[in-house]
Amino acid sequence: GQLALQFDVISVPSGVVNKAYWFNASKVIYMPVSASVEEGNVVLLQLLATSGLRTPSAGLLANEENLQIMGDFASAGLIPAVAMTSTQAIQPFGTVLFSSIKFNPPSRTETVQLILSFTLSIPILAGEVVTFSLEGFSMDRHASGVRTIAVASEPATCFENPSRCVGKVLQATWDASSQSIDLRLSRDLPAQEQTTVYITKDIGFRVPQQGLTELEETLTVSVNTPNGIIPATAVQYPQPIGFFLQMPQLSYNPAAGSRPTEMKISFQSNTVFERHEVISLYLASFASTYYHTGHI
Repeated sequence: GQLALQFDVISVPSGVVNKAYWFNASKVIYMPVSASVEEGNVVLLQLLATSGLRTPSAGLLANEENLQIMGDFASAGLIPAVAMTSTQAIQPFGTVLFSSIKFNPPSRTETVQLILSFTLSIPILAGEVVTFSLEGFSMDRHASGVRTIAVASEPATCFENPSRCVGKVLQATWDASSQSIDLRLSRDLPAQEQTTVYITKDIGFRVPQQGLTELEETLTVSVNTPNGIIPATAVQYPQPIGFFLQMPQLSYNPAAGSRPTEMKISFQSNTVFERHEVISLYLASFASTYYHTGHI
């Protein structure tokens, strides 16, 4: 009962399979055999790009076990599905296992030291970059353009003659237009190894004037390398700066339109409330049934 996409197939030996049918719901390609093939012969089937089939957006690992082949032959009956013994890898997606941003001092009014930490599920090779998107951040004396700066990082390897300790990230590039910083690897970084990068206060970074909360979706980490792609992923642990009413929730009883309703509001504050101070709630499209005059 499924709808199928039909397309042509090129086969070797020629004519073994001429047509194929893709069932999107079950993720199966059905390929009727058009000519006999002797036992032991190798069959090559070529599905052209014009078929419209697309590879997974998340990529594929080499020898992916979820790609299988099966058959239904008169001579042998139903041949159960077996995993492909060899499949070509497609640049896979990785994940951010840990990420944080800290500041010293945690101030909205002066330049800060940036401390960026991350752990990735994929390796990063020397010369490749890890990108932190820092929306709302700025750098003194560099309101536009690109600036490359020296940074320090941990863990570090120590050497003699001359005596020094060197991390795997030595250089970073700040792009003021995109408000992002590329951390360039000077040595290979294995998967699942935590790295912490230190950008000194005198570089001139400033956090957004409105401050930062613990839930900043615009602060992200991303990677694009031959070993894999990590799409922009929100930093897990940004250090909050400033004062906010966090995790606000609003509920109604009854939850029905155009009716008077009881409302419950909850939130968490990272500062102290004092007597006579004010909390305001903006309720777009709400209205009042009754009108009373009052003074604040």
